[in-house]
Amino acid sequence: MGIWGADVSSWLGETTTVLRGVDESALTEREQQVLELVAAGRTDAAIGHLLGCSTRTVGKHLEHAYRKLGVSSRAAAVARRLG
Repeated sequence: MGIWGADVSSWLGETTTVLRGVDESALTEREQQVLELVAAGRTDAAIGHLLGCSTRTVGKHLEHAYRKLGVSSRAAAVARRLG
């Protein structure tokens, strides 16, 4: 059960993989979930709907993850994830 009271892993299903080349401890659980959904091709709006938060909140999670990963875009974050 995640911090928002929902088991997001069931929504991620088969798309969940380990972030390669990334120190996962640097990312929060929510940042990891958002990045997994980005890698699965979801839009910010779709991610917000799945996670029960606003599109703006999704954007902030991505902003924080980008800073921690040392990237500046969605594409770079996914490329970094794929290692």
